[in-house]
This record gives sequence, C-alpha cells and structure tokens, in this order.
Amino acid sequence: MGDKSAMNEKKFYIAFDIDGTIFSSEDILLEAYKRGIEEFNILKGYKLSPPTNEMLFSLVGRPYREIFKTLYPQLKEEDLEDFGFYIRKYLNSLVREGKGLWYDGICETIKELKNRGNLILVASNGNETYIKSVLETKDILDFFEPIITLDFNRINTKGDILLEYINKYDIDPKRLIMVGDRKSDIDAAKTAGCWFVGTLYGHGEIEEISQADFLINSPRELLDIIDDILHYEKV
Repeated sequence: MGDKSAMNEKKFYIAFDIDGTIFSSEDILLEAYKRGIEEFNILKGYKLSPPTNEMLFSLVGRPYREIFKTLYPQLKEEDLEDFGFYIRKYLNSLVREGKGLWYDGICETIKELKNRGNLILVASNGNETYIKSVLETKDILDFFEPIITLDFNRINTKGDILLEYINKYDIDPKRLIMVGDRKSDIDAAKTAGCWFVGTLYGHGEIEEISQADFLINSPRELLDIIDDILHYEKV
C-alpha cells in the first residue's frame, strides 16, 4: 500500500494543447481554407474569400466555431458544420500527407513522460478528427488517454475539458498540468485550478502566457519542469 501511495504521489496528468504545443499547422492551414472554401462556395452558393494567414493565426487556439463566426459572420448557423467539414477535410488530408511542423523533441518527450507513469491527455479546441489525424501521423495516439473534446453543449471551453478530466479520473488539481501556448490555455488552467506550463516556441505572444507557473523554450524542458513541480505546493 505504501509503495502504491508513493507512486501515485509522483504521477501527474499532463494535458497538452495541440496547435502551437505539439504540432504547428502554420504552413498548411491557409491552403486547407482555400481548398475548403472553394468547395463550400460551389456547393452552398456562398462567395467567401480565403482569410489571410495573419487573420487565421490571430484566432488559432479559440473554439473552431468561434473562429468560423469571426472570419465569416455572414455564415448561417445551419451552415457552420458544413463549412467546418470542408475545412477539416483538406486540413486532415494535408496532415496525413505529412505536411505541417512537428516541434523538435515533442514525441520523445511525450513518450518519456508516459514511461515515467504519467497520464497524457489532450485539451484542445480542435475537432477530434483533426486531433487524431495529428497524433496518428507520428504513431503517438496510443500514448494518450481517451480524448475529450468540445461538444458545444456541456463542454464549451478548454477549461470545461480539464474539469471533465478531473471528474472522470478524480484528479487532484495539484496533479494536473496544462501545457499550451495561448491565452485560452492559461485560462483553462485557471478554471481547473491546476498548473500551467507555457510554450514560448508556439504561436502565442509572451504577453498571453506571462502569468504561467513555468515557461519553456523547447518540449524537452518539460521533463525538468515535472521534477521541479514535485518540490512545489500549489497555493
């Protein structure tokens, strides 16, 4: 019993954002929007123009329905899902073709964290199909616990996702770590009352995550952060 208690005492639940933390779609997202919008316009009779890269990446990290509504307020509510379908269709295709950027050392870091007995989670505003497309490309999906995503009913934010994990696994928030690069990530950690590690190598600006418990310049630094957290007590 004592050994099991000691083991649990060292185990963390580590929730990763996807885009800007594990993977970057920066060089493929605009192409996916161009292709998806072209097909959507033909089938639905819209005349939407592709957004700029700057517009897209100012919104990355928000729930995808919010992104669509911000970029195209003229979209009818009943057309949002179809619009998303065509964007994801081409984005997932590009991901599965091996396009996009994987941050150096992220796969090895995730595997090492798992080997140390931690449970690896996803907390992303992305669609489940996209998340799985990304993780399957590098054969790391099996390192993650079953993925919880937004349902726009009971689960509307990343904070809701973390709370869902807390309830599902009966997690002490002191044993939960959110890793991400945007304001939505640190907001989620605050909602859950857990640790937040900000990734300076991601898409976000330092101002968005300056109140992080820890900041890292590369994925591998997360291994040392886990050791450091063992010596802290969350207030």
